[in-house]
Amino acid sequence: PYDIGDRVAIALEGHPPSLLPCLIKDVFLMRTHFYSANGDLMMVANSSLRKMAITNFSRSGPLTIMVELMVPATAPTAKLTELLDAIGSYVKDSDEWSAADIQFFSVHTNEGYMMLRIWAPCRYKAEDLPQIMDAKSRMLLFCHSYMQSAGIEFIQPIMPIRPDMGKTADPTALSSPLAGFFPSRPGP
Repeated sequence: PYDIGDRVAIALEGHPPSLLPCLIKDVFLMRTHFYSANGDLMMVANSSLRKMAITNFSRSGPLTIMVELMVPATAPTAKLTELLDAIGSYVKDSDEWSAADIQFFSVHTNEGYMMLRIWAPCRYKAEDLPQIMDAKSRMLLFCHSYMQSAGIEFIQPIMPIRPDMGKTADPTALSSPLAGFFPSRPGP
């Protein structure tokens, strides 16, 4: 599912998406060499790779991003309709998004909010993750600005955050199910 030079992410099947982004350096009969996001060279046995889920960003089509917003359940229907129309216009006029599917996903009356989900295919290549995340941030900023100007309380965006990402350059030290698949390296 990959060639030399492809950008991929690997994860154990059946586990949470703790994907490890990599660049394919070499493919051999018994093992594959990857460069990690930190620039470390990793060698993984192909027999181990068969047990992993591999996402090839270099061959993927447009990446669809989901943005979630918590909208007050007490917001007037007219204001919510304006918000949906404004988001639709923002996506239509943007060079970053090709479309948007906007839907109220769930209502939490006891907590006083509704969950709004925006599904938008990005025009950037799936491998251009920094540009995609910047575009997602701009969409969130637009939603926040519009809600503020329309008098709709902006409760908070729902963003998955992994606090342990980027703290280590050693893939064997990751607190994930992938750690056992990467051989230990001698220290400097």
